[in-house]
This record gives sequence, C-alpha cells and structure tokens, in this order.
Amino acid sequence: NEDNVSSADEGRGVAIQDRFVESNSYEGRINISAAYLMGELALTDKLKTILGVRVEQYAQYYTGLNQEALSGGPAGRVFDDEKVLDSFDFFPSVNLIYSVFENSNIRASFSQTVARPSFKELSTAEIQDVLTGRTFLGNIDLVPTYINNFDLRWEFFFKRGQTVSLGGFYKTFKDPIELVRQPLQPTDIKPTNVGDAEIIGIEFESRKNLDFISPAFSNFSITTNFTWTSAIVKIDSTEREGRMRGLRDGQTLETERDFVGQPPFIINASLNYTDFEKGWDAGLSFNRQGATLAVVGINRVADTYTVPFNSLNLNISKSFGNNDKNKLSVRVTNILGVFRDR
Repeated sequence: NEDNVSSADEGRGVAIQDRFVESNSYEGRINISAAYLMGELALTDKLKTILGVRVEQYAQYYTGLNQEALSGGPAGRVFDDEKVLDSFDFFPSVNLIYSVFENSNIRASFSQTVARPSFKELSTAEIQDVLTGRTFLGNIDLVPTYINNFDLRWEFFFKRGQTVSLGGFYKTFKDPIELVRQPLQPTDIKPTNVGDAEIIGIEFESRKNLDFISPAFSNFSITTNFTWTSAIVKIDSTEREGRMRGLRDGQTLETERDFVGQPPFIINASLNYTDFEKGWDAGLSFNRQGATLAVVGINRVADTYTVPFNSLNLNISKSFGNNDKNKLSVRVTNILGVFRDR
C-alpha cells in the first residue's frame, strides 16, 4: 500500500533506503596451475606401494577496500585486483599396502595437503549477521594451513561388498585458520592463523549383510562408523594474552585448547534395504557427534560450542520406467526432533 511507504523525513510508515556499504563488497579470483605424477610398484608378492606428487602454483587476487579507506584514515587499504596469496608447493603422497591374507590388507599412508583461506576470509570485508548480532571481519593477512597426514588401517573384505576396518590417524597443522573473537569487541569474529595444532584419532567402520539371520533378510544390511579424536591447538602468545585478562582468582591458564570444528566423537549407523530387481532402495540413518568448538573466546567471553544432538533420517527411492531411468525419492529428516516437539 502506497500509504504505508514514505520518506524517512516524514517520520511515519516504512522507509526504503539503500544500505550498500562499499567496504562490505569485494571481488576475487584464483589461478591454479598443477601437475600430478603417480606410480604403482609391487615390491613383493604381498607388498605394493603407490607413490605420487602434486606440484601446484597458486595465486589469489583481491579487489576491495576497508572501512578506514572510506573515511580516509591512515590505516586505509585499497586493493585493485592485487595478488594477496602466492605459493608454489609440492605435495607428496606415499601409500603402502600389505596383503596379510587374501581378503585382508594393512594400509599405511602419508600425504601433505593444504587448506587455503576463502575469498571471504582473505578480505577486508566487515559483514554483520543480523540474526546472531556478530560481525565477521575479513583478514587480508592470512596464510595457508599446511597439513601432514599419517594413516594406518587394517581392513577385511567379505562377499557382496561387506567390510570391516579399524584404523588410526595422526595429523599436524601449521598455521590453522580459526574464527576468533576480538579483544575490544567480542561480538566481532575474525579468521585468524592460530598456534599449531594436531589431531590423533581412531576409526572403526563396518558393513554387514543380515542374511546370516535368515535368507529373508538378504536385502538388508547394517553400516556403522565410529570415530574418536583428540584435537588440540597450542595457545600462541596473542591468544594467551587475551585469555590471561579473563582469568579469575585461583584460575590457571592451560597451554592447549580444543581445535575448532573437530568433534571428540562421531557416531554413524544406518539400516539399509536394497532390491535391485524391483528398484527399491531405502535407508534409516542415525548420527551423533560430540560438542564441537565453533568460535574461540577471548578475555571473559567463553568459547562457543555447538550443542550435540541425535539425528535420525529416512530415505526411500523407487526406480521405474525403461531401464530404471526414472526415480522417485522421499526423504524425512530429524525424525527424533519431530516426535520430541510433540
């Protein structure tokens, strides 16, 4: 209704204004040139190795400005398609596979990988989230995170795709990127290269057909996966200073803390039904993971953790038509939440 729309000067109705802020917008582009070489070599009848290396030239460019540049302040920074990240890296990988029995392998592997900041993270943007009240501050000075991965796994194979495996892993992170609250304004969060981190964990995985109960259950199978991890970050000098200001009488400061985004455990289980002849495929899946650090605190503002919950979901699909090219699917999510709310 036009009667409800007016200019801000009239002091009534709804005022429509342009809230565009130039410092909140940015443009970015990435150039990647890469080559990969891999070779497989049988050392003995039971032992083989797979060796590989990836060579990568990476360049990230940014166009934007910060708020200081809008006001002409001394800390103003303006970027015009400027290269903000430039790296030339080698990422080797080594895999050893030892055949213990005909249906059992031991796998050991090492690889180096990288996690680079996104356009939003590697920026000068300041973006407010009206729902949480937090303001995201880009960090144009971020550097990539380099990761060493060590894995050891013992796996068994059975008929009809049935497997059981038990493994352990260890990862080290140099300059990991995490969302950190800011000392002067705790509602501001900023991606930051924090202290070095490491993750150690074990994983159990299995897929078992239920035909051992009865031939009537031959189309049913159970899949389970359990992962336990210990993920820690070494508190660097900047974070230590902020946390020291938040200590109360009698409290002491630890030298390590939890790693952002790494739950202490993950549980996945699913009951599956598959009938290829009739085109039916269904699965009832359950997931739960432990409380996970989401945002690093500062001063007396505590760390922010996600709340663990139980997730139960159902998927059913039916293929039909010529050569089963058509498919109809139904998905029901958060079944436990629906019943709890009632």
